[in-house]
Amino acid sequence: MPISMSATTGSPASAEEASTLLATRILNNLICKYSKDSALVMTNLPMPGEAQSPANYMQQVTTLVDSLPLCMLIMGQKNSDVVTMYS
Repeated sequence: MPISMSATTGSPASAEEASTLLATRILNNLICKYSKDSALVMTNLPMPGEAQSPANYMQQVTTLVDSLPLCMLIMGQKNSDVVTMYS
């Protein structure tokens, strides 16, 4: 998947956004490598950056789940614990 490009200049929207997309692509490759036989992949939904454009955020999420089997994205609160209860 290509790095986000500015519609007006054709260059990466920002160095930070390009770096985020590269890191997301690397994470996607690792998930694909180690979860290739999985029926379901669960991972955190990344939080959007403060200055990140909505289009770039959606590209980041699309890059994260590219070529994955069924994927569940889980959104949580920053710096909070997740409690799972079984009945």
